[in-house]
Amino acid sequence: MKVGDRQTLVIPVYVPVKTSRTDPELHKSLRQIDRIVTETRRSQRDRVELIIAGDFNRHDQLWGGDHIGTTDRQGEAESIINLMADLDLQSLAPRGAATWHSRNDNKESTIDLILAIPELTSDVCSCTIDETGHGSDLSAIRTELEVKWQSPNARLRKLWRKARWAEVRRMVEATMRSLTEPQDCNNVDEYCEYITELVTPAIEKYVPVAKPSSYAKRWWNKDLTKLQADCTFWRNKARAGRRAATEDRYTREMAISYRKRFHDAARNQRKTHWLDFIADADNIWTVARYMDPNQDRGPTKISALKAASGPLHNKNASIA
Repeated sequence: MKVGDRQTLVIPVYVPVKTSRTDPELHKSLRQIDRIVTETRRSQRDRVELIIAGDFNRHDQLWGGDHIGTTDRQGEAESIINLMADLDLQSLAPRGAATWHSRNDNKESTIDLILAIPELTSDVCSCTIDETGHGSDLSAIRTELEVKWQSPNARLRKLWRKARWAEVRRMVEATMRSLTEPQDCNNVDEYCEYITELVTPAIEKYVPVAKPSSYAKRWWNKDLTKLQADCTFWRNKARAGRRAATEDRYTREMAISYRKRFHDAARNQRKTHWLDFIADADNIWTVARYMDPNQDRGPTKISALKAASGPLHNKNASIA
């Protein structure tokens, strides 16, 4: 699936009920998932986002709730958790939300999973059990993601600091010699059109366009890029060691440590960026619209504000 510059690999999964201690069906499915993800990432030059969704028919307290830990079903999903660690996946559905309901009695359990990489986790608007019944003993999981992408017709941002100004000046001078100057010096509209015809072709030719960010997040910075690279390095090294049965304790601990550092830094950076955003008075109307997302156009008025000492502010300028 491709939306704008973002490519997302969605893998549907169904694993039959466990029938033996070795659980060959689960291991076969997980090997196929790992192979598909590896081949896709190798063939695509751009980063591919990942979502794995389906009925795994396996229990664990990570998604089923604390009560699973006291049953004999705990531990049967260890290979799924290992795959989540290898591919850096997180569970999106609410922990303990029942997705299977018995038709004969009141038993219910959580066996359906929605797994995604951290970049998509931060874009989740909601992930809940769909209330609409479909005649099945399994409930659908409704997941909504906020995916921002740039329209093909949108105007791209110019990199003015990398403009080739010498070529711009030469092209403008050459155009001035061939373009007739307006006769009426007092006609502002004609002079504006004349200047636009002089400058626009040179700007379009010699001022480069900024490439869209591969992360598409305003809060992202270079420190997070470095941390993500370190996290990926140690994760891949630990994964290679596990597959070759040569993983050592140091590599495993480094992979866990760098993963925690990266996620903590990303969480703190998002929070800091949001606090800086709402502290800017120019963003007050945008913040007010976020407070009531059900309105398409946002609020038309913000209630009057009163400082600790001073008059009541009921005008837009003074409120801002």
